[in-house]
Amino acid sequence: MKPDVWFDPRVIFKVKCADLSISPRHFAAKDLVDSDKVTSLRIPRFLRIRDDENGEDATTPSEVATMYKNQVRIREDSTRKTYTEADDDDIDF
Repeated sequence: MKPDVWFDPRVIFKVKCADLSISPRHFAAKDLVDSDKVTSLRIPRFLRIRDDENGEDATTPSEVATMYKNQVRIREDSTRKTYTEADDDDIDF
């Protein structure tokens, strides 16, 4: 995949998003969340340029993966019981 726009890595942007989601098309945190997919920002919004930080201060792929895994929705999904046919035995009609 070739990006539509490329920014030099020396400029740090502060962004906000609704959440982080799994994407088959983007490259953030590649192989750190899912072996076939990567994370992406859902509804990203540019807030400002961070003149007080340099490239070494930017969020790393590992930090992006941690933020994705720490989202409440993702934590709840991973602890939710998975339905199996054996569960049918527990239902009385």
